[in-house]
Order: sequence, then C-alpha cells, then structure tokens
Amino acid sequence: MALSDIDLKKQRQKRFVIEPWKKEQCSPVGYDLRMGFIIDPESAEELYPRDFKKNEIVEITIKAHKSVVVVTQERVYLTGSIIGTVHARSGISAKGVLVNSVTVDPHWNGRLILTFCNSSNQDITIQSDKGMATLILHSVETETDHSGHKSETKQLLQDRSRYSSDVSTKILTYLNEYESTDGEKRYQAARSLTKKYREKSIIERRLITLKRETEWYELAKNYSLYTLIFFVILLLVAMLIPGASTLPFLNSIDKNSEFLSVMAAITAVLLSIFNKLDANGKNEKT
Repeated sequence: MALSDIDLKKQRQKRFVIEPWKKEQCSPVGYDLRMGFIIDPESAEELYPRDFKKNEIVEITIKAHKSVVVVTQERVYLTGSIIGTVHARSGISAKGVLVNSVTVDPHWNGRLILTFCNSSNQDITIQSDKGMATLILHSVETETDHSGHKSETKQLLQDRSRYSSDVSTKILTYLNEYESTDGEKRYQAARSLTKKYREKSIIERRLITLKRETEWYELAKNYSLYTLIFFVILLLVAMLIPGASTLPFLNSIDKNSEFLSVMAAITAVLLSIFNKLDANGKNEKT
C-alpha cells in the first residue's frame, strides 16, 4: 500500500526519514526529490553545484542522447516496514528524459543515486529548484529485519564497475563534504529518533502518536492533574478533620472514600503516562 501525502506527514520520523523535508515537495502519493549533485558519467565533469551560490536557481543541460548521474539533495532512511520506488515526474518524462526506476530497500540510509537519460534529439534543461523524481513509499505487510543488499549510498560506490574511478571519487567527495553540516546532523538525529521509536512497544507508539496528533493532549493532562488534587483534598478533609463526616456533603464523601481512592489512583496513573510522554518529547528535542 502506497503512503499518501497525509500518511507521509503522519509517519515521518516513525517509519522513515527524509531530510531536508519540505511539505511543498509532497505530492498526493509521494515526495518529490531534488538534485544535490550532477555529474557527466563519461567526462566526469561536475554539472551541479560547481560554484553556484547557495539557493541559486540554475538550469542544467542534458545533451541529446546523453546521460547524467544525479545524487539527490535529500537523505533518506527507511525502517523495515517501508520500501520505496523512484519514478520520473511527468513534466520531465514528457520532454524525453528517462529516469531509471529503482527500488529503495528497507533500512536504506543516505542519498539516492539516479541516472537521467535524454532520449530525445534535442538538449533538455532542468531547473535546479524543481523536483526531478518522485519517491513513493510503500508499507510492508510484515516488517523485515533484513537490511537488503548495499543499503547505504557509499556502499554502492564500492562497485567500481558501476562508475569510473573519477566519477566515484567526485561523488564520494560530495557526500563527505556534507557529513559535518547542520543538515547532516538533523538527519542523523531524526534517524536516531526513528530507530528509538521503532524499538518501543506498540502501546508506547500509540501513546506517542496520541500525543503528537491530538489537540486535547495538554487539556487532558491539566484536567488529570486538577482532578487528582481535588480527590486527594477531599479524602484528606474526610479523614483528618474531626466531625467532618457529619456534614451532609462530606458525609457522602466519607461513605464513598474507597471509590474516590480508586479514582485518585487511576488519575495518578494517567499523570504518570503523561509525564513519560513529556520525557520522551524532551529526549526527542535533545
């Protein structure tokens, strides 16, 4: 089952990570990937980013009947419950550009390396800020523990028959340049958070989801606290104030003290659950 745009927003950092993430890149059934690095596989000429300024929009030309190797800007991590497939966007394929359709295995970690082939008789230009391929994520019926073959970007480059030595070296250089950046740190933090989430029990996952996706979480937590305080005060008054049980209102409390004790205990349990969720939230931020 393919994940819709709504599913992607809900399952992000639970079953997969895409970094950087921009909601504008979500399509109805996928996420539009952008180009991070482009190289000519024949000449090893770097076509992008070269010396372009950050966020500068440029046009990259793919010559007629030629191919380019594209490394995605986004870093992707999939858990064992998700697989991905990559497809060309209609706007690019309509021009005659073919993108190799690939399967992204569960537990994949890193950027995607794609090949764009211009099958037309004319040169074709692509804007650097546009999504150039769509990653569609599919839910696996039974979660796998198997990491798949070569599940990281750098491992693909170990196969020297795939690209020339010059091309592989330049791609590796590009990948290494981003290892100490803030974007890479955000990706690693999100990946770690997702792994921890998958290690939790189903009940804990449901509670975390409840906290993230419901607007009444804070309201329920506050009311639980106020209710617990109210029950405790009533019980203390009934037990500690001499003659309080003779009063009409407190008399009924005294008779139902066991019930009130049970309700106070239940409320205390709820508060402990809220506190644990809050502790998880603090750990996520750190």
